[in-house]
Amino acid sequence: MLELNDIRAAYGATPVLHGISLRANASSFLGIVGRNGVGKTTTLRSIVGLMPLTAGDIVFDGASLVGRATHDIARLGVAYVPENRGVFPSLTVMESLTLGAQPRADRATGWTLERVLEIFPRLGERRRNRGDALSGGEQQMLAIGRALLANPRLLILDEPTEGLAPLIVEEIQSVLRSLRGSGMALIVVDQNLDTVFNVADEVAVMSRGAVVARGPSATVRADHALLNRYLGV
Repeated sequence: MLELNDIRAAYGATPVLHGISLRANASSFLGIVGRNGVGKTTTLRSIVGLMPLTAGDIVFDGASLVGRATHDIARLGVAYVPENRGVFPSLTVMESLTLGAQPRADRATGWTLERVLEIFPRLGERRRNRGDALSGGEQQMLAIGRALLANPRLLILDEPTEGLAPLIVEEIQSVLRSLRGSGMALIVVDQNLDTVFNVADEVAVMSRGAVVARGPSATVRADHALLNRYLGV
């Protein structure tokens, strides 16, 4: 469904991505891990058109995304939950959820407001609250719920459990695992390695703007020498 072919990017004269090549198949869950500053977020921003490439190509379902506007990429079926969650502070929970909702022809398998409130009941309890009145965990639930209501074919999550209480982390991990078999591909970046390894089928390890290893989640998790070298764990 998604192919990154030797993509390169730079901030001004400083290169930050040095030939990233990755593939995410339909219905597969890909995790990306690495120390801070190695280019994980830049890679995600490149996919959704927020970071221009200096070389390489990004292909989604057979169509190149390079040069396309972010809103056009979203219309193709790509939903992005950024690290800062992107919650509108002045909108209520219900306004945010319905703002970008895209109905799916098959309501039995598509995401509806009822389904989102079922997996995140706290949002139903806080439906009239503004975004700036929500806790960090509630904002993250809102950001994920809003993305799901776009009924994407690819969901991209940047640090979905950063700074959250352990119980909220477990809840979000459970929701992400429940998306398996839905026909949607997922890419997740998180400093919480348990989140990545518990959710992803495959994991790519990044260092200094490049992918240095990739394999099944269980295999990468068990490679303590690899994780110690590139993540310090």
